[in-house]
Amino acid sequence: MTTTASSPPQASRTFEAPYPGSRAMPRWDTGELIAPPVVTWRNILAMLGPGLVMGASAIGGGEWLAGPAVTAKYGGALLWVATVSILFQVVYNIEISRYALYTGEPIFTGKFRIPPHPMFWVVVYLMLDWGSVAPYLAVNAAVPLESLLLGRLPDAGKSAFDWWFHKGVCTGLYLLIMVPLVFGGKIYSALKVVMSIKLVVIFGFLITLGVLFARPASWIEIATGFLKFGTVPV
Repeated sequence: MTTTASSPPQASRTFEAPYPGSRAMPRWDTGELIAPPVVTWRNILAMLGPGLVMGASAIGGGEWLAGPAVTAKYGGALLWVATVSILFQVVYNIEISRYALYTGEPIFTGKFRIPPHPMFWVVVYLMLDWGSVAPYLAVNAAVPLESLLLGRLPDAGKSAFDWWFHKGVCTGLYLLIMVPLVFGGKIYSALKVVMSIKLVVIFGFLITLGVLFARPASWIEIATGFLKFGTVPV
């Protein structure tokens, strides 16, 4: 009987990180995932800071101005759109969290990997951000403030004073949002203070209005509106 020597095992190849998208971006690196954090009450309290910044920053012109205007006009008939968007946003946020864990980079860095070139997407996102803040959010926020100061709705189409007043308030609000970032020391600390005040003021104001002035029928209409899928008021 003859025996044959077994062949030596092949050396395992070193894993090479993928290099997706534009070559103007650096290649992904490799490494081990850090140990999962131990969740304690102290850790939960430490996470309130980033949570406040993210939660309060999500309250913008859509939630504070456009949303109430639509609800005042159509009642709770269109609130199901918010339910659908929240569900999609949950899926999106989970997936971008997985992307960050796998690659070690934030999702916007990943978006810059998409062809044709990172600078192309820098320009696109700057235009989108500028377009959402300058003409939309600043103008929407200016109208309630002008109404409060004038005691009436401004009519820029018929009054030259209202037109100039509107432009001045819009410009002032746009410059005002930069004050915490310019003079607030650390940007994160400044944002945390501003967003904490924003959350307390907004939710305190809304809870007071809801408890003292809203009728039970309005509460029921709003609550059921989140489940009226497909309703389109005409």
